[in-house]
Amino acid sequence: MDSVLYPPFDVPQDDHAGVLSQTLASSPCIKTILPAKVRSALYNDIVLVGHSSIHLREFLPIGQLSNVIASLEFGVQILASKVISAEAHTIPIEDAILANGRDEVRYKLRGHDYDDTQPPQIVVLSIASSELVFIYARNLPTGITRFVYAKRHILGGMQWPTKYGKHLAVDPESRALAVASAKGSFGLLALKDVDEIKAEIDDWDPRNPTSMQPLKEQRFIQVDGVILRMDFLKTNFPEHQKVVLLLIIANQGTTRLLLYRWSSWQPLATVKPSKGSGYPLPSRDAFPHLLIPSCKQMSFAIMAEQRLVFYDNITSKALKRSEFVFAVREQDKEKQWVQWAKPVRHEQHKKNKEDIFLI
Repeated sequence: MDSVLYPPFDVPQDDHAGVLSQTLASSPCIKTILPAKVRSALYNDIVLVGHSSIHLREFLPIGQLSNVIASLEFGVQILASKVISAEAHTIPIEDAILANGRDEVRYKLRGHDYDDTQPPQIVVLSIASSELVFIYARNLPTGITRFVYAKRHILGGMQWPTKYGKHLAVDPESRALAVASAKGSFGLLALKDVDEIKAEIDDWDPRNPTSMQPLKEQRFIQVDGVILRMDFLKTNFPEHQKVVLLLIIANQGTTRLLLYRWSSWQPLATVKPSKGSGYPLPSRDAFPHLLIPSCKQMSFAIMAEQRLVFYDNITSKALKRSEFVFAVREQDKEKQWVQWAKPVRHEQHKKNKEDIFLI
C-alpha cells in the first residue's frame, strides 16, 4: 500500500481563551410533559420537553408509553412550553361508557366537528433566542413521524433582553397567548385558529422571518417590578367572550396581583387593568412556587412552601382566601413544588370539584 506524506503544519503558539456558551450534547433531563394531540385526535400523544429538545411518545391502550417516535433539537435553551388547542368537549359519562368504556374528548372548531385526521393541538415554545416556535407532528408514508415547525421572533426589529419568554401562557380557549421576560413588560398575542396556525407552519419560509403569521395582532405592556408568575383565568357565561390575564408582580418589597381584561372580539388596544388589579398578597404568599388557574370563574390557586392557597372571585368584594396545609416530612421541607397538572374531567364534575396533581 502506498503511503502519503503530508507536509508539516504550524501550530499557533499564542494562548487563546474562550467561553463555551452551548453544551456539545443535549441534556437528557425532561423539564415538562405535555399531553398534546399533535398528530391527530386519534393518537394519545405526549410531548416531552427537555433543555433544548423535544421528544414525541404515545400513551398506548395497554397503559404504557411507546418508544420515542420523533425528536427535534433546537440548539438553544427552551424557556417555556404550552399547548394551543381546538375547542375540547368531554362527552357525557353515559355516552362514553356506551361508546368504548372510557372518557372521550372531542374537538370542535368554529362550531363544527374538527377533522380527526388533522392535529387539534399545537405545541408552542419560547426559546432563549427570543423566538416562539409552533410545532405539530406528521406521519409520513414511509412510516416515519417527524415534527413540523415554524419560528417567529417575539417582535422583530427590536432588541429584547436575553431570554424574553421566561413566562408563557395560553388562554383556556386558545384565543390569546401571553409572553413575558423576568421583569419590565409582557406581550399579548391574539391567536388565529388552530387550523390556520397549522397552515402558517406549512407555509413558513425560514429565509423570510415575516412569513410566519400565527396571530391577528399583538401588543406589549410595561409593568413595574419582577414578574413572578403569569397565567390566564377562566371566565364563564355570560362573560365567555372575556379574556383575563393574571400576573403576580413583586416590586419594592410588595407582591401584588395585576389583572388585565378585554373582549376577544375587540382589538388589543382595549386591554386595560381589571377590577381588583393591584391587590396585595399576604407576605406568606409573596413568592409562590406555582400558579394554578381554577376551573371556577376568576379564581386560582398558588403553591407556597407546604401550603395550597385558593383565591376565589378575585374581582369581587366577596374575595375569599382558603389555605390548606400539607403534612410534609422534615427531610422534604427544603424541596420545591415544580409542576402541576389537571386530569380530564366532565363539566358537571368540575362545577363542584377541583382535581390537581402536584410534583
